[in-house]
Amino acid sequence: MSLSLVKRCIVITKKCVTKVQPRKKKPHKPSKPLLQRFRELSRRFRLFRLLVIRRINRLTRAVNRVTAAVNNLQEEVSALVASNESIKNLLLSRVGTTVSIETISGPVSGKLLGVGKDFAQILEPTGDNVLIPIINITSVNL
Repeated sequence: MSLSLVKRCIVITKKCVTKVQPRKKKPHKPSKPLLQRFRELSRRFRLFRLLVIRRINRLTRAVNRVTAAVNNLQEEVSALVASNESIKNLLLSRVGTTVSIETISGPVSGKLLGVGKDFAQILEPTGDNVLIPIINITSVNL
């Protein structure tokens, strides 16, 4: 290595070590006055609050519709259960007699052998034992 190259390296090294340039500061932007910023934030908050209130009202209306639908279904189920109980009580009084029962699948006739919690048992003239879910009974002919 030549002496001039070594001198250059030393000089460059000295420059890097000894002359640290301070960072240049960015020019300062004048900020909005505090009152103006407060008003802008207040306006945004009011808009956000209105949006949230509208969504809450929309959800409340939806919940009310669903609640009404559930109440209607509960009334229908209660009516079905009540009619099932009345059919069950009628069949219990007719055990051992010949009955004709209309179901959603068609008519079934024969001797009523028994009534369970949710079914009726009929012995058809052919000798077949038929279990009919009470919920499927549409009418009973005595």
